Amino acid sequence: MRPYTDHLISIDENDNIIFTEFGIETYRPYFGRVGIDIRDVKTYEDYIHAKRAIRHIELDDELSAYTPANINSLESQLVKAIVDGNQSEETRITDALSRKKAMGLKSVI
Repeated sequence: MRPYTDHLISIDENDNIIFTEFGIETYRPYFGRVGIDIRDVKTYEDYIHAKRAIRHIELDDELSAYTPANINSLESQLVKAIVDGNQSEETRITDALSRKKAMGLKSVI
């Protein structure tokens, strides 16, 4: 991999990763919630595995910022299913939303 640096991480030419102070502050709580010690994330591959492990938590936090009272709405669940690539859940929720719309029900956010 080509060396890379942003406000969260730096990656050298050998795929070793170094978290910036802001990266540590940002990721430590997320990684900790899934049992990953940020000090164990030493390579780009480790980082990708850790990011995959926390994507649900990050998505929930992101959605709650936009829909704090309705994080478990069908619409929010649909977004999660799409992000997760869970096609059966996506179909189930899309069908439920279609039935809801056909009955004239609306979501209140």
